[in-house]
Amino acid sequence: MDESSIEETTFLFPTSNVPARDNRRVNERQLAVYLVLSSTIFERLAFYSLAINLVVTLKSSELKWNSSASTTASFILFGKF
Repeated sequence: MDESSIEETTFLFPTSNVPARDNRRVNERQLAVYLVLSSTIFERLAFYSLAINLVVTLKSSELKWNSSASTTASFILFGKF
């Protein structure tokens, strides 16, 4: 398939002689930015919720871990230690 038969308006990897174009309207671009930012925020919120939930569960009356040990276990599990 040669380049003249491609029906794309925006190339994924622009070549040196074909500039990258964004044919979306301004409000469509702003919506895309807001969706990416909100998904990143929700992903971080879910991560920290899981980390806090692990610490609280380890400190529960059944397991009886102390605060520093449960926080350290959370850090080790999530690779932040």
